[in-house]
Amino acid sequence: CVQYEWITKCVQQNKVVDHGNFLLPAGLSALSKQIIKWNVRPKKFLKVAVYIHGNRSFKEFWQQVSMAGGATILSRPPSRTKLSSGNSKTVVIVPAGSTKTIPQSILDLKGSIDICTSDWLVESLLTGSLAPTQHFSI
Repeated sequence: CVQYEWITKCVQQNKVVDHGNFLLPAGLSALSKQIIKWNVRPKKFLKVAVYIHGNRSFKEFWQQVSMAGGATILSRPPSRTKLSSGNSKTVVIVPAGSTKTIPQSILDLKGSIDICTSDWLVESLLTGSLAPTQHFSI
């Protein structure tokens, strides 16, 4: 995404000018509180398995976002036996707010697995690398 000034500059010069100086920022980092400059991220950089817990619209939205970043979507909550045999990092994504809607079976995995709010995905996508989960854990 570019600033509208890029279009003005192209029209003024009657040619397509380099857009590098006109890129919009990717967003504001929740961790560093700094604006993250946009740069091309490699596709499929989220090398994690993700289980999304929440209502249907929450799950559908964050599954699409996760897949776009390269995460593997789990259709069922992870179990302790599968965690110990798996090779990749597994993260459970939950809505921010009350933990009352999270099943005890998922909460029991805490300590063996990262259970984070969707803010963790946002931060990871903004920065182009996996964000530290402890800042977004429930």
